[in-house]
Amino acid sequence: MPSKPEPRGLRRQRPHPAVPAEQRPPEPARGNASGVYLANGKIKKSYYLERETVQRLKDATKGTASRVDLPDGISAMADAAINFYVDHLEREYNAGKPFPVFEGRSRRGPQG
Repeated sequence: MPSKPEPRGLRRQRPHPAVPAEQRPPEPARGNASGVYLANGKIKKSYYLERETVQRLKDATKGTASRVDLPDGISAMADAAINFYVDHLEREYNAGKPFPVFEGRSRRGPQG
């Protein structure tokens, strides 16, 4: 039985086999149901966001692109915003400490 083909994005990133190994970029990291783990320590995730939120994020990123002291792209801006809010939640609801590590599976779909 043939193996399942790789996701399209991973296939495109692979270098040609004739390129010497020392000249190849690192192989894309493998993931699991939780996301794709990248070599730079980041994880690729997919979330559903309100259309207006996404537009505001794009607008803010573009509108502040000339500022070197601010995140320089949509992913960096989203990461900074999430960290800012999680820091607030930790201060407000967990005495400023990180929340315990969640070891289960998140529920899928609407919650209410």
